[in-house]
Amino acid sequence: RDKSRIVVPKLTEEIAEIKNKMDIIVNDKELTEDEKALSGAVLQEKLSRLEKQRHSGSRLSAQVRNRLEGEVISTYWTQINKPHKPRDIINRLRKGIENIEDSPQYETNSKNMADMARQYHNSLQNDQTGVPRAVREAKTTTVLGRVARQTTEEQKELLKKKLTLEDVRYALRKSANFKAPGLNGITYEVWKILDQRYESAKANDKRAFNILRVLLRVYNDIEKYGVVKVRLQPFSFRLSPRAKQTETVINV
Repeated sequence: RDKSRIVVPKLTEEIAEIKNKMDIIVNDKELTEDEKALSGAVLQEKLSRLEKQRHSGSRLSAQVRNRLEGEVISTYWTQINKPHKPRDIINRLRKGIENIEDSPQYETNSKNMADMARQYHNSLQNDQTGVPRAVREAKTTTVLGRVARQTTEEQKELLKKKLTLEDVRYALRKSANFKAPGLNGITYEVWKILDQRYESAKANDKRAFNILRVLLRVYNDIEKYGVVKVRLQPFSFRLSPRAKQTETVINV
């Protein structure tokens, strides 16, 4: 069982990664139909093998657990036929703090509720009222002083160096897919697709937009000058459309 807890999630992650690669290949206009068919067949064969392996592992794990705990009064025995209902459903959120007792107002729209929760947590991060700056800095120094693990001189020298293109490429490739986007609404898949398009165009001696160099300049600029304190106006950029392809607009 302990082994299955490691193997099965790993197989699930590999399956999701292969499916993502298949989607990228299908939507890549630079590849011919023969190239898509060949690459897709290779990935499909690997996908089928992994799904069979995951299914077999899940069945074996279920059989073993049922053999061990199926006839014993335990949590597993009591839960085995119990319906699994969704948990922690929030049906509505109260708006503001005014007139709470007289006529409270509630929000039931899921999108608006998510916006309210985000604004609330963002305000908590910026809420520093009631605590003098000197006291806050003193407390921070006290907490940091209790940290026993310190960086070595070699690590300090390494941290002083600017990021390289390989650093950004490595970090992007190690970034997990199918994760929620950040505040700018852009997922890791967008950056990966832009990088793949650049590499494909570069291999065919075509001009292309190098997103990794842009990210590299941004990261090194932030490391040197910090982040902008003022709020900037939102803007959009467009992914270059190809023939018979709908233009994609990303808001930032």
